[in-house]
Amino acid sequence: VMLEMFMCVEIFGLIRRSALLQTTLQGPFGGADKVLLAQLSLLGRFWLAQETLFLRRCHAQQFSASASGAYRAMWFSGRRDSIFVQQLKLLRA
Repeated sequence: VMLEMFMCVEIFGLIRRSALLQTTLQGPFGGADKVLLAQLSLLGRFWLAQETLFLRRCHAQQFSASASGAYRAMWFSGRRDSIFVQQLKLLRA
């Protein structure tokens, strides 16, 4: 799951509360959405609807495209964590 996702739009899907309560939820670091989806994948299969219910709009001013890695690390944690520290949090999760 961690290696096959591209833009991680799966996180915007409908998720059962009972399944979410069995995870660590989304942590305060970049990539935490992938960790949450990986934990959910261990609980069972995902179901993909046939119709499109979500449209992700990508543009040059979006957070993930324009902000530096250091800024994103600060945004997620509220501290001046380095990108390295954020990567360690992701690896540990």
